[in-house]
Amino acid sequence: MTKQERAARTRTALIRAAAEEFERRGYAETTLNDISLRCGVSTGALHFHFDSKATLAATVEEYAEDDLRRCVATARAAAHGTPGGALGELIQVSHRVMDTLSVNPVVRAGVRLGFERHRSGGRLRQAWQELVASLLRRARQEGELTDEAALDELETVLTALLHGLVMLSQESLCWLEPSRLGSFWRLVLPRIATPQAATLLASASGPAPVQ
Repeated sequence: MTKQERAARTRTALIRAAAEEFERRGYAETTLNDISLRCGVSTGALHFHFDSKATLAATVEEYAEDDLRRCVATARAAAHGTPGGALGELIQVSHRVMDTLSVNPVVRAGVRLGFERHRSGGRLRQAWQELVASLLRRARQEGELTDEAALDELETVLTALLHGLVMLSQESLCWLEPSRLGSFWRLVLPRIATPQAATLLASASGPAPVQ
């Protein structure tokens, strides 16, 4: 292994270790010493790659955002052309995101870092909120939503759902199991979807198939 390869491997390991510590402790309570101990490297080696905790946290958020965008792109490609329209796509995307959160501590850490008050950021939250808003607008245009379904309220609920499940998952990853989200959609869909859309979506509220 070359020196450059070892350096790249160490950097990746540090990002993973930082994500695990940020997810567990939060930004304020995590120290660079915590991260170096988890990674099994010296603080000097850590500082070779990252000059501060803020820089490391920003890198974790960047990696989390990239992972989430790839996850969403995969889910949207899988949903293309299937019954259910924009609502069906939103359901599949939401399940794919939960699947990713359940196995990817970098994305979970990115979500948590984004809503900690003393930090600016929240790119993951913004990306998710924009996607939800876009799909809900399309669902309204395509006649999938009832007149009573308020887009801003649905957007708020779905944004809060993502963050709420991530917070609860700090106690147990069972909160990210497919059945939790499936129950949410089975409760919500009859109240927001038109009868025709609800019929098409009857079998779509379960987890999206993993490709």
